[in-house]
Amino acid sequence: MKKFEEIFGKYIDKNKISKDILDSEIERVTINQSLRTCVIFLRPSVLLKKTRLRETENSLRLSPLAFTKVDIETTYPSSLFNENYFFELVDELKTKMPRINGTFRSSEVVLDDDTLIISLKNGGKALLDSIEFDAALSRLIFKEFSLNINVRYNGVTEINSDNQQYIEAQINTEKQLHRENLEKIAEMFEEEETNAKESAKSRAESVTEEIEIREGKFLTPQIITRSIRPLYGRMIKSKLMPVGKIEYDTGKATVWGDVFDLEKKVTKSGDKNIFNFDITDYTGSVTVKVFGPIKATAVCDEIKKGSTIVVSGDVEYDRFAGGLVLNARSIGTASKVKIVDNAPKKRVELHLHTNMSQMDAITPAGKLIERAASWGQDRTRRHADQRHPVQHHERRRRDDHRRPD
Repeated sequence: MKKFEEIFGKYIDKNKISKDILDSEIERVTINQSLRTCVIFLRPSVLLKKTRLRETENSLRLSPLAFTKVDIETTYPSSLFNENYFFELVDELKTKMPRINGTFRSSEVVLDDDTLIISLKNGGKALLDSIEFDAALSRLIFKEFSLNINVRYNGVTEINSDNQQYIEAQINTEKQLHRENLEKIAEMFEEEETNAKESAKSRAESVTEEIEIREGKFLTPQIITRSIRPLYGRMIKSKLMPVGKIEYDTGKATVWGDVFDLEKKVTKSGDKNIFNFDITDYTGSVTVKVFGPIKATAVCDEIKKGSTIVVSGDVEYDRFAGGLVLNARSIGTASKVKIVDNAPKKRVELHLHTNMSQMDAITPAGKLIERAASWGQDRTRRHADQRHPVQHHERRRRDDHRRPD
């Protein structure tokens, strides 16, 4: 796995970032390109302060990457967990549960085997129970440390609800929750609007099925967008992007490509498939990864070398592949725009090499003749092709097939 510094070091002032964070390994990165949001999954070897992580998130937001939002998620070795880290976890939960602010002031925490005992000093147990803080804390501990820890309260568990300071704190908390809910709703509508515009543009794209001259966007092979048919996951309607433009910050992406290599594995548990498809759209190449239950992913067995597929998913750093992969959410099949020769009178002057020319080419003569025939150039004539038995046999076979009975 690559370290944080290797991937993001060139975009930020490293002197302002904790060395422990710079040295932390990155498991994967998920980026939403349209909303410019980023989630970084870290595997630190030491416990990190949440304030340092927030500072790092802010540095990335202000960097040339221009993210609107950055979240850093951490996963630690189980052996690092201790009761002293409790207040760091509380700081994390405050972002989602602002009502707990001040509840744990002066509290004492003890870890007794698999139970975290919190001795409250200012009441608040009823509040904590109402928002299920104990369950949220247990989930966060499991998420970061892979430990199942129970949470129990003791000490001063209640306080007089008529206390003016308590009432003001509750009012401020409700206002903050309202603001956060409005922000989430705005983000949701913005994302839906962006997706709708992309879908509309995709449907309006050219439906060209045949061309005679390679020019413009057809200098490289293209697919017929209306030919896309679902194979795995949902129907793909998003706008296509060139594979050559995929970067670390791409996030969600929809691309097409011809499969030139593939690999299939079954997990040690025997219940999941792992597919890796290497595809190219002739602007670049990328590995498409499919991971899921055997029954759900069985349709991916239909994909072979030479298949043309369309993939929608998330561009992420994969620690097993050691680079960027496209984790597929949906895969479809598609047909490519055909190159045709509609000239009424064919004239071909062609110099080429086949796999009979050592180190010059790998295409068999038969395939070249098939391609010429698909262009309407069926009258490939003899010249010296009798010196090449394969070519001569293929031409004679096609002539015999066209000859009327």
